[in-house]
Amino acid sequence: MGIKEKLNKIAGSLAYKQSRLKMSVAAQLAEITAGAGITNTVMAENLACNPSYVTKIFQGDANLSIESLVKIANALGREVEISFVDRSQPKLTHDWEHLAKLRNVQSKSDYVERYEVLRKVA
Repeated sequence: MGIKEKLNKIAGSLAYKQSRLKMSVAAQLAEITAGAGITNTVMAENLACNPSYVTKIFQGDANLSIESLVKIANALGREVEISFVDRSQPKLTHDWEHLAKLRNVQSKSDYVERYEVLRKVA
């Protein structure tokens, strides 16, 4: 089995998918709290939990329930949105604008076009 096949097998595993989602949540929370100047201590106070649990969340180590996600979102003045996507369809993030800034893409159509090109190469 070649390296590409091994990587595809790993990327398809439940453990990988779970870790990727945990890290995505952690990254989003870090971005939101940093932008708002909210420390882990303040976040722990807002959630009425131990600061070590907040650290665990931000490291992507917490197994968050829907209830926990709603509580966190509420503490940040946000809403949680969860969607199930058809895995046979190309994956486009709904936060394409953020990725576009990172990749110097000017419009959603440019992003979609570049994504399709990269998907064909991969």
